[in-house]
Amino acid sequence: MEQVGRGLQDYRYNDTLNVLSSKGLVVIGKTKNFVNSNKYADKVASQVNKLQSARVIPKNIIIAGHSKGVLLAIISSSII
Repeated sequence: MEQVGRGLQDYRYNDTLNVLSSKGLVVIGKTKNFVNSNKYADKVASQVNKLQSARVIPKNIIIAGHSKGVLLAIISSSII
């Protein structure tokens, strides 16, 4: 749920994560309102590095975001 205009608008975020998980994907999903972009991007990059160390094929790793999450995805990707 995200504050939009006068009220809350449901983007079915949890439903989306559940569908991806039901397909056998490992999903790490976060909703953040106030976050230090560089610090959070470092955390995401660290998670990706751990996946790569565990021999997860890079093409099977996706960093995605919506709104501010896009910025975090871009910063994270530039660190890796």
